[in-house]
Amino acid sequence: MYSQIAAAKIIPHPEPLGAGAGMQQIVNEWNTGTHRLVTTVAAGRDFRDSANGLLAISRDRPCRPGFTRTHDVRVQGAGPLKITKAPLGPKVVHWAQKHGNIEFNCKSGITGTLHLSDDTMTLNP
Repeated sequence: MYSQIAAAKIIPHPEPLGAGAGMQQIVNEWNTGTHRLVTTVAAGRDFRDSANGLLAISRDRPCRPGFTRTHDVRVQGAGPLKITKAPLGPKVVHWAQKHGNIEFNCKSGITGTLHLSDDTMTLNP
């Protein structure tokens, strides 16, 4: 259980199946949390279709055991995604979980932004 603030960070080599069991491959993940909410965004390849990229969003409430909300955002034809930019440090913990933007890219050249305010993404032209 989180008893204190966990500074927002990008984890370059997370544990396999750490955030998204629907992922065939996890490239990296962004994580932050407090004793009330822990948010993780894992970036990688979709288990169901390896041609697609996947951003797996997980929100856990340590103060309410068993309460976890997940949401998957797929990027068609992207292959494995990688988080390239995200809010970092201890000062962003509270707002970033609800309003942060997570930028990503992939080897095929697709880039975009995941918006945690509504779990949608915007692809760059």
